[in-house]
Amino acid sequence: MTSIPTQDRSPRSILRYIDPRRASGRLFWAFAILMLITGGLRLAAFPRYLPYSDHWDEPSMVLLARDWRGVEQIAFIPDWLKGYPPLYIWINMGVQQVVEATSAQPWIFLGDYLNALRLLAALSGIATTLLVIALGWQTGGSVAAWCAGLAWGLSPIVIEHGNFAIPDPLVYLSCALSLNLTFRAYRRRATPSRMGALLIGGLLAGIAAIYLKYTAVFVLIPWAIVLIVMLAQGVRQRAVWLWTLLAAALSVVTAGYLVFGYGAFSLSNNEGARLRVTGLAGVVESTLDPARNLNNLMHMIWPIGIGLFAVVIVLGLATHLLRRRSAARGPVNGAFVILLLIYSAACLIITSSFFDLGGVLPTDPRRITESFVRHVLPGTLALCVLWGAGAAQIVHFLQGALGTSRHWIAPGVCTVITAIFLASSLPATIANVQSYRLPDTRMLLWQWADVNLPLEGDIALVRGELENTWNRYWGGYDGQKPFTWWYTDTLPAFDTIAPDALAEQGIAYVALTDDERAQMLAAPGTAAFVEALTPVRHIPASADVHGPGATVYRTTPPSQSVDGALFGDQIALVGYDLEGTTFRPGDVVRFRPYWRAPVKPGANLSMFIHVRLLDDPAPVAQYDGNPAQPGRLTLQWDDPEELIVGPWAEIALPGDLVPGDYDIALGLYDCATGVRLTLADGADSWRLPITVGAG
Repeated sequence: MTSIPTQDRSPRSILRYIDPRRASGRLFWAFAILMLITGGLRLAAFPRYLPYSDHWDEPSMVLLARDWRGVEQIAFIPDWLKGYPPLYIWINMGVQQVVEATSAQPWIFLGDYLNALRLLAALSGIATTLLVIALGWQTGGSVAAWCAGLAWGLSPIVIEHGNFAIPDPLVYLSCALSLNLTFRAYRRRATPSRMGALLIGGLLAGIAAIYLKYTAVFVLIPWAIVLIVMLAQGVRQRAVWLWTLLAAALSVVTAGYLVFGYGAFSLSNNEGARLRVTGLAGVVESTLDPARNLNNLMHMIWPIGIGLFAVVIVLGLATHLLRRRSAARGPVNGAFVILLLIYSAACLIITSSFFDLGGVLPTDPRRITESFVRHVLPGTLALCVLWGAGAAQIVHFLQGALGTSRHWIAPGVCTVITAIFLASSLPATIANVQSYRLPDTRMLLWQWADVNLPLEGDIALVRGELENTWNRYWGGYDGQKPFTWWYTDTLPAFDTIAPDALAEQGIAYVALTDDERAQMLAAPGTAAFVEALTPVRHIPASADVHGPGATVYRTTPPSQSVDGALFGDQIALVGYDLEGTTFRPGDVVRFRPYWRAPVKPGANLSMFIHVRLLDDPAPVAQYDGNPAQPGRLTLQWDDPEELIVGPWAEIALPGDLVPGDYDIALGLYDCATGVRLTLADGADSWRLPITVGAG
């Protein structure tokens, strides 16, 4: 059995070890295809639901960056995120300036920034996959590289959390880069100058990870171990001490800036607040909690697959023990395995000190976001490599047991592992990507409201799934109308107030999810509130959209209802508002219609409103215009349940108008032909009597 020399672990020698004849070409295309799929999935996933933002931390980062730029002042943002790691905010500032410089639009919305920032996250995810593959190759050859890249590149959980506009995707990239450079330095320990340069690179990448997220300090533990090895082996070499002094200087300067110049210890976000509340004793208790550590470990393994990970690791360890006395060395570098184990354990312990990821792993691929697994994913990338090393050890054992001529063993084992991994991960990945391409109901809701709802007052909301719908800062709302809103934290709050009382407080609308509505209807107090509302538009949840079903209500119904006014069997006038019934010459008559469309109209229609003497077809004053709000043409009336709020039609009466009995005649006509729609009785208009008194 041919073994790989200790100091000859280059890709070329490993390729010869697996297949002396044609492995190089096959492996190149295998990894190229893997990277193409990895890149394609990330580029397909990153725009998820934009311009609606479904991740709380994304707008926080954008707003903090805008505050640092001096273009946005939202007081609680810099207070809440005081002392937050600065590197991502600096990057965010730069991306914002690029977006603003390259945008052809005069207005930049949250979704515009998030689109660019998520693209950056997706590209960093592609680069991280390459680095994980390289890390696997250094640790266990091409088999380890394949399995590590497979797990990190195609895991739906990694793709999900690696595409958000938050620091974490760049943390994964920095950690993977630091480990790669550190491992390369260890392999080249016979050349102090080269080793020193690589170690400085590993240190800088590790510092970048810490500047992105303070808890990533664990990435410097393997680096410190390799530095100690360097000092032990090169204690008399001047270059070793020069590189060490440079590393020490970089560490002191960067740490000193964070602590004394930047104020990192003033961190005031949720994790910082939790640390101050629990104190050191609470941190120690959390760190040493076995159940908490075990649960977080399960989350760390989760992206690979807990069962598949366990089987490969156990078999890899067993085959290692069986072949331990063999003279033929396997492809796995034991020193790197130990460093990765130490790194993973440190990541787990530090994460457990401040965060419990929860006891239940979501089984629905659309609920992956609900987990805080992103906090342990830096450890997952190391576990991907260890998992790959286990697979490489299995291949080594089988090749030794069956003979080196069995060149099908390595690709065969990789094929089996790939098939098992994809059987569980591929359906979730497909479901996620398909979901990301769907419109979000919150976006559909705000787009509809921007066209159809007049600005007549606030929107009442329950804190929950709809709370950020019309919020430009947190939800990404990009409509023209500046809707404002009013919150209640609990649904029972609505049992103490009636819709008309809300209207008196300036609240014109109420928006509820289907679940909120069901809860309110199930309770007598709030059921009366819901039943007193006037439903305007329901956007249902379905397989064609993402997000909750939701309904918008008016707190006041039309002041007068209308029955039997169906124009052309297409459009029904169901109510109206009229300011007054007796007018004087020179007054302005203000009239607003309300419509429903039992069927979708066959043409774009216009509305006429004539004021005329009874039994006299000649109008004395008139209004022509769109029957709905501007921008909503009748060909778009495709929901028979929607209450379509018309515009306020203002009709100025002549100053010399003769007092007497008049009527308002309202009708619809085809914009292209001028043909009027008729009612059931053949009339071409609906009439409302009014009186014009003496001036």
